[in-house]
Amino acid sequence: MAFATFLRSGEFTWNTWTAQHHQFHLTRMHIQFNSNHSVTLTLPSSKTDPYHRGATIPLASSPNPSPLWPVTPLHSLYSLYPHPPTHPLFSRPYGQSFNKQFMIAKIRELLLRAGIPSLGFSGHSIRKGAAVTAAFNGVSRDDIKLLGHWKSDTVDNYLNSFYQSNCTSYQLHLNTQLHHCNS
Repeated sequence: MAFATFLRSGEFTWNTWTAQHHQFHLTRMHIQFNSNHSVTLTLPSSKTDPYHRGATIPLASSPNPSPLWPVTPLHSLYSLYPHPPTHPLFSRPYGQSFNKQFMIAKIRELLLRAGIPSLGFSGHSIRKGAAVTAAFNGVSRDDIKLLGHWKSDTVDNYLNSFYQSNCTSYQLHLNTQLHHCNS
């Protein structure tokens, strides 16, 4: 879900939980299942929202229901593990914190199990990966800023490496064309 909604890791992880945390952290009440099978996530606060006005983030359903697209697992989470609306959206058994270190360790473990190197993976990797994947799929920079709720040009830090990599690949392709011309 964090990837599909371009969330910062601090927007869905937490160190301690008290009764007041539901005002600032993602809870069960911040997810709304819609009749068209989409989901609306209401982010109660974020780094760029100092007044805690919140942000509404729509999440489309997948045309082919997939366990990888977050709408399906969210439905499963709610049906298999029912909790009150003020309960954290993501949690661990026995009240253990769902902190950034735990989340990063779990994702690194899953990457390694899938045979993907986890070196360099950090809390920003999810947000950066979403931006780069969107660019790779032809989504414009302005639309990526909208999806990632960026107000500044910080997204360029993520996209410049992607565009430079694409430029290098294209230059190599053009260079091979020179060799074909001389043959």
